[in-house]
Amino acid sequence: MKWLSHRQLTLLLRPEYVAYGACALFLSTLHNLFLLYHIELYVSHYKIDEAAFFWGSVLFLVWNAVNDFVVAWVSDGSLLSSLNESGETSTVANSAMAAAVVRARRLRGLEIGGPIMGVAFVAMLVRWPVPLPVQFVITLCVYDAALTWVDLSHSSLLAELAVGADERSTLSVLSSIFSAAGSLSVFGSFFFWDAADISQFRLFAGAIAVCCAGGFTVCTGVIRKSTEILPLAEAVVSNDSGGARASTPLSMLAYFKQMLANTNLMWFTLLSFVQTFHCHFNSNFFPIILGVLLEDHLTPFSQSLLLGLSFLLPHLNNVYFSTVVARVGSYPVIRYLLFTKLALGGTMLVLGRSSWVVLCIFVASNRVFTEGCCKLLNLVVSDLIDEDSVLHSRETSISALIFGTTNLFTKPGQSLAPLIGTYYMARHCDGFIFSPSKVLVGHELEKLKPSSMDGDEVKNALFTLVVWVPIFSALIQLVAWSQYRLHGRQLQKVRAKVLEKRLRRPGSSEHPLPWLPSKASTSPPRVAPAPAGVTPIGGKAPNQRTGYRRVVGSFDL
Repeated sequence: MKWLSHRQLTLLLRPEYVAYGACALFLSTLHNLFLLYHIELYVSHYKIDEAAFFWGSVLFLVWNAVNDFVVAWVSDGSLLSSLNESGETSTVANSAMAAAVVRARRLRGLEIGGPIMGVAFVAMLVRWPVPLPVQFVITLCVYDAALTWVDLSHSSLLAELAVGADERSTLSVLSSIFSAAGSLSVFGSFFFWDAADISQFRLFAGAIAVCCAGGFTVCTGVIRKSTEILPLAEAVVSNDSGGARASTPLSMLAYFKQMLANTNLMWFTLLSFVQTFHCHFNSNFFPIILGVLLEDHLTPFSQSLLLGLSFLLPHLNNVYFSTVVARVGSYPVIRYLLFTKLALGGTMLVLGRSSWVVLCIFVASNRVFTEGCCKLLNLVVSDLIDEDSVLHSRETSISALIFGTTNLFTKPGQSLAPLIGTYYMARHCDGFIFSPSKVLVGHELEKLKPSSMDGDEVKNALFTLVVWVPIFSALIQLVAWSQYRLHGRQLQKVRAKVLEKRLRRPGSSEHPLPWLPSKASTSPPRVAPAPAGVTPIGGKAPNQRTGYRRVVGSFDL
């Protein structure tokens, strides 16, 4: 891996970093199965009717948007405290335990939420003695609540474990590698899935759920031990009490005013909403796209193989792009991916579906590049967490709450994707999606295509949808991304301030970065030994601008 720096290769071996990446393995293993089969389960196996499906999707849309913020507020709401009468923040916020308390909350979310997520997925595969629409809504909402708890905890740890670009990109690389390994569950599922009889698949999913529950427990233990979280910090989280409650809490309305005033966060939210919609559109309809548009050229086995690769390749693709982000930043990389998506859609629109080879390349590459961009967005949210900490002078970051706030506005795209896609196909291809006699087995076209529809009519309608979704998505995202300003020198300044705050010892009057001159000092700066990875230029103390830049990129927390 020549495109990885020596420092990144060293970071790859840190136990807490490996454990963080391994959590992505268990999350990916379960969630890929959910994404691939939950619609087919209810439509093809349980045979839910069209009205129940749409109304259930609408209810899930509302829940999916709200529950991220609710979970985040429960997790980090107590960290939002306004200044008290003396002008100081809460005792917990100023203590040396603050970071440990926050990190312990994240680990508790992974340790408890992971097993609940596995149970919720397996419960979906058992027919309950209730009306099918009721089971449809409850199972989706319960699973999504557990997924939210785990995903928010895992994503927030990215900002808690590292500040520098090298460290965060290394965590992203490890997450992508382990997520790629988790995608292998998709290949294994093909040997057990049968829409007519899911008994074998139910056993397969149960075994996966048990393994993932144990994995989350082991990994959180490794991170807890490696980062030396104090028992007292664990007690604060377990008892849900502490000094933070002694101060006046910031109201939810005041918090939202702070977020709405952050233009970078608002433009990113628009980009992320469209990206979430596009990613889940590809995930939900990829089997149908293969089975309809490429029916005459790909065998069922080839379609299954391509489907599995579509879950695997984006993670491997992200390994490379994460290392590029460490060198040039996330802004140009994401912009390149958006232009690539627009170019792919425009090229396919001009060429049409006459060439099945070009169409196959487009379908596969569209999913890979779209998912690749989606997986880089956590790095951007981590930067927004740093910016929020600096803008509002927070002693502790509210990483889970920032993730929850962005998800509050972007997660509706996850529910809108299957809703709009199935509505479009149901209106333009009557009987194609919802048919009482239809059963999907191995994603074969013979099981997909209703006899009452003309094959070309179905293909034309689906091709139009497949081409225009990435084009419209890319255009909206490029406009939003052009307005995003947290990159380049501005981002370097924010990271430097966050790092300075983390290195400052409680109660110490010393400059947190002693090899940098203090602004208040008029005497020549004292030259102090620089930490590992920061080399003084010409044997002299680096100036403030150069020193910060080197620290942000390579200082080991």
